[in-house]
Amino acid sequence: MSTTSGADEQYRYPQGIRGPLRPFSGVVCPYIGFESGHTLWLVAFDETPTPVDSYAELWLERPDGELALYASSEAAEYIVAYHEFDRVEEAAFAWQRADSEALEVGMDSADGTTLDLRVDLTTTTRTRVLDALSSLLPEAVAQTSIGSATSTRVFNALLPAGGSKSRGRTETGIRYRVDTDRILAVESACGTLDGLDLGNVTPSRSTRTHGDVECWRWPYAIFGRLYLEYPAPGQPVVA
Repeated sequence: MSTTSGADEQYRYPQGIRGPLRPFSGVVCPYIGFESGHTLWLVAFDETPTPVDSYAELWLERPDGELALYASSEAAEYIVAYHEFDRVEEAAFAWQRADSEALEVGMDSADGTTLDLRVDLTTTTRTRVLDALSSLLPEAVAQTSIGSATSTRVFNALLPAGGSKSRGRTETGIRYRVDTDRILAVESACGTLDGLDLGNVTPSRSTRTHGDVECWRWPYAIFGRLYLEYPAPGQPVVA
């Protein structure tokens, strides 16, 4: 991804100024682990406050721990304000499905990396209970610190989310809040990376945390809204 020249700094949201929390709507499926030792994050936003509007992200953590972001160059400009990566690569995505039954996508990147991935989703007793409890929490309460703390306790009691917070800060210090419509468990996943079989889905071997998001022992797909500061400090200013 290209760096910003000094002449462009005047068109960046100033450091030290906090933006309001704005919704990024879609699905986030973190910590998908495979027998190969790779861990994937799959993100598909169908609506965002950025000029890009809808976009996809793939986070690819290799067995040696390197974490790379694959996204369009336009989307990556904003994503890197919220998260830290060892490498950023331009990529194009071809979606076949992104619904309550499966996530299915192909990816080709500028560095030559290719991915074909299918993630099958299912409901469980725990996800049904969590969805029911989430629907009972009024939105006005959910936005408060007490509501967020309650959501976090319930979430971690029912799912192996490693202590992740439903409201907190990313690894770059940006505030976030999660507002879920539905949570589904990953029943199975299969795919090829650069033509090689990733193997069956397994508990992720990743030890990387992302701010207040801890390592998940098993992946779940979260449908809803991820509220992030927008614009975030250092991001391009939209006219």
